[in-house]
Amino acid sequence: MTTETNYREKARALFLVFVMVVSVFGGTVAFAGSASAAASSITAQSATDVEAGANSTVQTVEFNTTVDSGTTGNVTINTSDVRNAGVVVVDASELSNSSNTTDGQVNSVGLDGSNNVVVEVEDTNASGDSAPAEISVTVQITHDTSGAPAEATGLTYDLTNDDNSALSTVSFDLTDLVATGADAEDVIRDETQTNITGITVDQSGLASDAQSSDVKAYVNVTTLADNGVDLSSLSASSPTADADVTKVGSNSGVTIVEVTLSNANAGGTTTFDLNINSYDASQADATTGLTYDLAASTGTSSNSNYDNSNGNAPGASNTQSTQFAITDEAKTGDKTTSDDSSSPTLVFQGQTVLANDFKADSSVELRRSTDSGSEFIRELTTDGNGEVVVDTESLETGDYFVEGDSNKEYFEVAIQTTSVTAADASVANRGDGATTTFDVTSNRGSNFAYHVSAENLTAAELEEIFADEGATAVDTTGDDTNDSVLITGVSDGDSLAANFTGVDAGDYTLTFDVTDTTAEDTADVSVTALGEGEAAFADDTTVEQRGDVAEITIELTEAAAGGDGTLIIGDADEIGYQANVSFTDSDDDGQVTLEFSSYEAGEDTELVVTSTDDTVKSVEESGSVTDLLDAGDYDLRVSTGDAATTADNPQDLSVLVLEERSTNSVDLWTASTNTVDDLSNIDDVTAAVEDNSLTEADTVAKGDAIVHEFSASGLEGVLAAQDQDTTTAAFKAALDDGNVTVTLNQTEDSTKANRDPKSTAVAAEDVDAVFQSGDTYYVVTKTGAFENVDFVGEEVYNVSIAVTDDKLLDGDDAADQTVVDQFEVAERSASFDTTPVEAEASSESTITGSTTVAPGTELTVRVQSTDDTEPRFVKSQTVTVQADGTFTATFDFSAQSAGDTFEASIRNGVPTTTADGEIVEVTETETATATATETATETETETETATETTTTTTTEATEETTEAPETTTEGETPGFGAILALVAMLAAALLATRRDE
Repeated sequence: MTTETNYREKARALFLVFVMVVSVFGGTVAFAGSASAAASSITAQSATDVEAGANSTVQTVEFNTTVDSGTTGNVTINTSDVRNAGVVVVDASELSNSSNTTDGQVNSVGLDGSNNVVVEVEDTNASGDSAPAEISVTVQITHDTSGAPAEATGLTYDLTNDDNSALSTVSFDLTDLVATGADAEDVIRDETQTNITGITVDQSGLASDAQSSDVKAYVNVTTLADNGVDLSSLSASSPTADADVTKVGSNSGVTIVEVTLSNANAGGTTTFDLNINSYDASQADATTGLTYDLAASTGTSSNSNYDNSNGNAPGASNTQSTQFAITDEAKTGDKTTSDDSSSPTLVFQGQTVLANDFKADSSVELRRSTDSGSEFIRELTTDGNGEVVVDTESLETGDYFVEGDSNKEYFEVAIQTTSVTAADASVANRGDGATTTFDVTSNRGSNFAYHVSAENLTAAELEEIFADEGATAVDTTGDDTNDSVLITGVSDGDSLAANFTGVDAGDYTLTFDVTDTTAEDTADVSVTALGEGEAAFADDTTVEQRGDVAEITIELTEAAAGGDGTLIIGDADEIGYQANVSFTDSDDDGQVTLEFSSYEAGEDTELVVTSTDDTVKSVEESGSVTDLLDAGDYDLRVSTGDAATTADNPQDLSVLVLEERSTNSVDLWTASTNTVDDLSNIDDVTAAVEDNSLTEADTVAKGDAIVHEFSASGLEGVLAAQDQDTTTAAFKAALDDGNVTVTLNQTEDSTKANRDPKSTAVAAEDVDAVFQSGDTYYVVTKTGAFENVDFVGEEVYNVSIAVTDDKLLDGDDAADQTVVDQFEVAERSASFDTTPVEAEASSESTITGSTTVAPGTELTVRVQSTDDTEPRFVKSQTVTVQADGTFTATFDFSAQSAGDTFEASIRNGVPTTTADGEIVEVTETETATATATETATETETETETATETTTTTTTEATEETTEAPETTTEGETPGFGAILALVAMLAAALLATRRDE
């Protein structure tokens, strides 16, 4: 048995080993067999264009591939086409793992020995199924294109799998930046500057990822040195914004100017101008047909081929050029013709236009375009450079061209219009009124110049008048005498500043002649003589209280308006205090208002004298003031001169009277919180008093607002010292600093037994707003907003406001500067005037009531039918509490009948109050009125079992008679009907009988 078992176990083990070996071998065969065809399909999606002329530029290639389940394989991007074009493939990588999917991934991206890109892909079978993985792959390939041509189109990549059973192709282009479009001025041998205008860098041909707002442009100016121009001191600059010359230098015989464009149009064109400076062309040869080479690169590439380190041009095969000449004399043309007939150069009549690209010293024709072709104007002769200048002063408007040697150069002649108008027909010859502007309009947009002249003004005087415009005196007649001024850089819509200070009074006609066209205009201005002016006080006397801020108004006349002056307050020798105040009428209105703080006087601070609309230049104090400025008379002196002049020769005198200050009273007013929330200034407070929404009161409902009307002089200075923007903020700051205190103290009589009276100091956060009118301050608080006290009905409080600032007390006890008023707290309640409520069955039926809440509070009165009332109704009306605490609601009950019942309620703003109500008949009233001079009253009353009342009233005054309605009432025993009365009498009789028994 044991031997047999051993055999069986050995056989079983051998079998298991066989199975494992076969499994491993079979798996190996399966893996090896599937590796060559792992990427069973490839679909190329896109390849971005490659930038030429760059040491390092990145290209993006995208493709999709299908990878068989559980296999790994390669996709090869054959780069031979781009390498054959001179591009060096440097590196390749996957773009941020963006290719991985749930069931597949890219394991690696690299280059093989031939610099083809190899991408290893794998089906990870994460889903556990046998389906192949679909992978979208994004690869970035880095190239060196510095040795490649500037452009090459139709380049391709072939994408294949391991056994070449799958193939896909994607195409792209080799592109580069283009720097072109420049217009180079000739180099004049006796000058040291020339310009290249309109250099244009075009990025539209670049791949989007190669486009950039950071671009470098390069200008090769070696041709200057090659033709005898000394470049040893060469410099360059650009007048174009965001174009900066960042390098100028020579290396290996090549001289380069590098310009950095820091705000280039990525994907479009960017144009700039370049000034070539500080060369010496005096020994150069006169030569034509010279060129500057132009190139560019973006900041996204590391192009160093044009950085002066090796003297090679960047992307040399894509270098553009612009022509110029070295000459003894520059051709002077205001404009240069165009070689495009559809876009001729615009020339204004009177300008000159330069036509070029003709044979030297040859005859050419000036012709005017017509509807049928063209007409001959005149024959012209070119110079040694093949150029000719055309004067357009005698040409009519229209299209022209210069023709010769199979070349045509086009231009259009138009007439410039210009209008110049003086903004002020009359100006003074002193002060602010001496300045004006001459407003320009023209159909020529910008960059033209005027010669300005006037018959009775010299060039020197005009130079002074237009000094702010940089005017320079010129001789326009050739007699060696300056007769005009030149103003350059004028544009349509400009306002030319002029100052006629010192010009003799009179009428002047100024001629504005455009320097290079036939346009001109005149403008008239009248100059009037103006006196020097002086300073004067608006008031003979200014009265304030100690501690207050005194407003001192100074008026400046004639030329003094808008100027400077000096105010002297007091006299250090006479009264022990003096302030020398230097000021400027900065708003040019001829009036200066200075605020002098008697509280800050002697403190040497910026708050001693201030001004809202004008400028206080300086304040110099002297004297022996160490405390609050004393009461007394302080002399005021003023002039347009300095302090010394004002002290000795004032132009006007006044006096500031400082009186003793006082704390006068506090009165309490009440209003709804909605009313005080709508207050924004003292005018609103006055309006609220006038419309009775703010009323003086000794009872305040809980939740309403209290307005403390506090009267005290001398507080303006301490409030101004808080340096706040509003009275509210300044008063709150004074509360925080202890300059003023407000306290609420419950009276002993209103305090419940065994309780302490409530007391609180009003803090800044308890104050809602403060409004000032002179020496009166309205301090707004809300009873529901106090943090430290909870008001209860029937409590009585004393409100105390005290001035506690040490400087203002000036040795007094704070108790002497305290004022008190009192108010009682009422619970919020409301009631109807009658219970039950009676309302007449009319269209304007009124229901009245009264309340404890403040006037101006809005309440809601609601009525709703009850019992069997028909028709049913629910009505509401918002009512406003009047000054006497009453309210009236009006309803339309014309559809109701007497006896209908309802429930009336008062809500919103007070605890809800309800009452029963009934509709009653409308009371009829007859009134007869006649004019009379005597008064008689007659009343008759007759009473029977049924009551009948007749009332007649006759009034005779100024023959006016009033007859009251006659009313007859037949009634029953109050509270009982006739039958009930009889039953009651019988019951009483029976009761009496029982008692007798």
